[in-house]
Amino acid sequence: MSSEEEDESIIGTKEYWDTLYEGELNNFNEFGDEGEIWFGKSILAKLIDTICQLVPNKETTTILDIGTGNGHVIQRLLRRGFVHLTGIDYSEKSIELARTQIGSNIKFQAIDMTASDTSSLNHFDIGIDKGTLDAILLCSSDQRKLKCEAYVDTVYRHIKNLLFLISCNWTRNELLEFFQPKFSLEREIETPTMLFGGQQGKTVTFLILKRND
Repeated sequence: MSSEEEDESIIGTKEYWDTLYEGELNNFNEFGDEGEIWFGKSILAKLIDTICQLVPNKETTTILDIGTGNGHVIQRLLRRGFVHLTGIDYSEKSIELARTQIGSNIKFQAIDMTASDTSSLNHFDIGIDKGTLDAILLCSSDQRKLKCEAYVDTVYRHIKNLLFLISCNWTRNELLEFFQPKFSLEREIETPTMLFGGQQGKTVTFLILKRND
């Protein structure tokens, strides 16, 4: 994906996500449907397993779920024994949905990670981004660089150690270019590959980035 591609996608707009999560909230209230799992169950399971392997202190580590959506990541971390969890999203409907599904014992905040003022947000040991940067960078091409820089700056201010980053739109090298020099590659996690046009590539990129002091 490059800045020369088509302009803003509807998926890059707040209106799209508000409408989506309002529908998911209605479905949950009426049918108990937890909503879509972005990237699928296998990637979600790999994310949770990787966090559990690399973050042993479940009762003390503070974790921020960036773009919490319907709260699936937080739900599964709760089941694995993590305690200090916070979910944020710029869609108020997402926050309402996550609170409805999970309850009031978890902190949720409506925050835009590209906003100039995120002072209401605490600092966390670990950050998780499963597709949120992808959605942010579906903005218009003339805004993409500024949005990306604002996002990285905010993550740098609020994440003290590791960022678990999953993307389906950007390659390993592109993501590293976005985050350097504030973050460096700690580890790349293997994900499924596909063969297209005689070349093999990944459908999803999963990186663990370490904050550079």
